Amino acid sequence: MKLELRYSLLTGLGICAYIIVEYLLGWHTTKVEVGETSGYFAIIIPLITYYLALKEKRDKENNGSLSFSSGFLTETLISFGVAFIIMIFMYFYMSRINPDWMEFGMEYQKMKMIANGTSPEEVEKQISMAKEYFKPSYQLPIVFISTLVEGLAISLVYALILKRKAK
Repeated sequence: MKLELRYSLLTGLGICAYIIVEYLLGWHTTKVEVGETSGYFAIIIPLITYYLALKEKRDKENNGSLSFSSGFLTETLISFGVAFIIMIFMYFYMSRINPDWMEFGMEYQKMKMIANGTSPEEVEKQISMAKEYFKPSYQLPIVFISTLVEGLAISLVYALILKRKAK
């Protein structure tokens, strides 16, 4: 299996598994306050797998050499694969696994606003505006683009760090 496909699957499925674990622990349902920040730790998965992918490309496929452009292209392809996998997974997550996920999140935000002294009118105004943005038709492209941008940022850094001229 081609390196880019293998690492796209490894990274994408790893992140999907992380999301499922969060769900099973209740961090998307009954303990939303934990889920509010726990998702940030998922970045560890691509930080590790993107590094390993580029190191393997350089050391095993290219006999110790790697140009910036080759490294960045490899990781860009991986990033597109990961973004696609996560977008498809999130469609099923939001429609089948946890269709009330956004409702849990909005209810949590509503409680936070009330606790901070926001007026009931302002709370309702903000919640009704948020409902427009938390539809899958709006969220899925954001998931794709944000995953891709995150991957490209990691790719840029790793391509610079791991580039090496042929000996």
